Amino acid sequence: MSVIIGYVFLGDNGFNTDKYEVQIENLKKDLSKKDSLLNIKDLRIDTLRVQIAEKNEELEIQDTKLNQIKDDTREKINAVNEYNDSDIARYFSERYRNIPGS
Repeated sequence: MSVIIGYVFLGDNGFNTDKYEVQIENLKKDLSKKDSLLNIKDLRIDTLRVQIAEKNEELEIQDTKLNQIKDDTREKINAVNEYNDSDIARYFSERYRNIPGS
């Protein structure tokens, strides 16, 4: 009797696992492919982040230059606004003094 019970539990029960093992291997291959694609996408994301950081630095530099130009222009406008009539007359007479026919 114990031989029969042992054969039923431990012996060949007629269940074929080959097709399941093939499916498991195929799933593992698909998972590996998807992991590789994910790694490629992660690398692309990291590359884009670096490029964005570089562009942001360039923008900050340009913003600084633009602000400096605005400040310089504002100073010049304010300086001109402070000229009185005699300062303006002196400026133009000195500027155009060497032009023939004037």
